[in-house]
Amino acid sequence: RVEAVIAMPTGVCEIHEGTLAGSHLSLATITVATTPTAKEVRSVTRSLQVAGDDLNYELWMAAVGQGDQIHLTATLHRHDRKTDREGSA
Repeated sequence: RVEAVIAMPTGVCEIHEGTLAGSHLSLATITVATTPTAKEVRSVTRSLQVAGDDLNYELWMAAVGQGDQIHLTATLHRHDRKTDREGSA
């Protein structure tokens, strides 16, 4: 079991529970708190998966009167610093 607290500069604070299975981290909010001026957020689900040199990320959100839907996805690629420096010389 994994627990996480994520505070966003937009005035949203998320308390998550989830699991880590191999290289896959899955988190879902159990509580969302907002400041008076923040947009309404009801739930957030995050999924992170490491596959080789890639980190894949998905964020689902129910907010501002909309149901749960994909909010963003990203893939980060690991680069070898030594190879990157030699290649740019």
